[in-house]
Amino acid sequence: MISKRGFLAIPKIGKEKRMKLCLLEILCFCPFFVFFYVKSASQTSIRKEIFYDFATQSPLKNMIASEKQSFISDINDLRSSLDKLTNKIDRLMEIEKDEEWNYYEDTYISGCTKIKCENILTLSEAKTKCKLSDDCIGITKEKENYQLRAGPGAFSSNIGEKSWMLKLEKCNDELEGEDRINIGYLEHSYEELKGQRFRRPDGKCVFGGKFTHINKLLDFNPQLQFSTLSSPTSCFFKNSSDSIIFGIKSMPESLSFRDAIRDTWLNYELWNDFNFQIKVVFIIGQDGKTNLTDEMKINDDLLVLDFEESHYNLPYKDMAFLRFINDKCSNVDFVFKGDDDILLIPQNLIKEISRVKSSDSIEAIGCKKEPEEVARNPKNKYFIPNQMYREQKWQAYFSGAGYLTTGNFSKELAKMADQTKAVPLDDCWIGILINKMNKRCKFLII
Repeated sequence: MISKRGFLAIPKIGKEKRMKLCLLEILCFCPFFVFFYVKSASQTSIRKEIFYDFATQSPLKNMIASEKQSFISDINDLRSSLDKLTNKIDRLMEIEKDEEWNYYEDTYISGCTKIKCENILTLSEAKTKCKLSDDCIGITKEKENYQLRAGPGAFSSNIGEKSWMLKLEKCNDELEGEDRINIGYLEHSYEELKGQRFRRPDGKCVFGGKFTHINKLLDFNPQLQFSTLSSPTSCFFKNSSDSIIFGIKSMPESLSFRDAIRDTWLNYELWNDFNFQIKVVFIIGQDGKTNLTDEMKINDDLLVLDFEESHYNLPYKDMAFLRFINDKCSNVDFVFKGDDDILLIPQNLIKEISRVKSSDSIEAIGCKKEPEEVARNPKNKYFIPNQMYREQKWQAYFSGAGYLTTGNFSKELAKMADQTKAVPLDDCWIGILINKMNKRCKFLII
């Protein structure tokens, strides 16, 4: 490789050797010099740069050729070492995979063997890796591992892989409280995920590389039972003016966002001037590091929940907020749900409230999202496997950035939320609830 240094085009080698070689080249072996002019971008002056021709028998050229050959040899050695390392890793992974299928003897229903296996995907795997008879079928949950359970007559001698997968999937659906996806199921169902998992030091299997976002999806529990760690006081709205409760999704570390909102578009005095009573609720999960004690002493507006902050846990923030309205603000006139990274113009929201008040049919206003295809590509940030949501399209839904409903509409949402299994995408989940309520909402851009 040639580098321009000073006025000479010289190779990138050691400084002392470079100077000696260049002097030798210039004084003894260069038959001629080539001059040309380059205009500097930062100066108006013209500077002269000298490039010299390499003679056929140039010692510098021979040295470069020798270095090139040495470099190629080093690359080949490195490639050989890398191949050996890859083979070693493959062997270790095979050993680990074999160890994963270790089982323990324990008499189970109909004489079947109780097998501790994390991934049972096909009949052949069930028979060979877990040594099961044809009478065993299904899975049950024990801690973090899936286990086969007995089901007499479940298998026939000619059952195929597809039939086995259908039986396995059906069993998954029927198990009470067990709706989490299995990493082995994903590997089997999506070609892109095959060979993409590895075992962490703690023993848990996870996806790596461009599929790490799926690991949080694996942790998502569609029937999560969560608790409230801290809650604002109840609402005390008078009948003299309209009331609004604002539910704002936030994260523990976003104190500056919350303070900015408290001082601007959710300032109590501002809304009082508009003749509105308001209640502000910031909905927050856990990050394991942020202490909210001081903030809670100063502000009576934090709804703190005991689950981990995660994009996929946002539906549970919606559920917690709806429950808060039912329990502590049941007489509220209007409900606004938004995020802490938006800027709301109060006057515009008040216009939409007037629109709702003047209509007998409008109960919710927001930015409508038409039914979209469910993302089935594992590379997609919003990937949802078929096992988690079987429809090919989502229901129409509100953009989660902000939407307005009546108080009664929110109470109906809360009732439906308690009866509906959550999906990991909060906006889509609200759309599912609205559809189940058979509501025809007006969707307007706020």
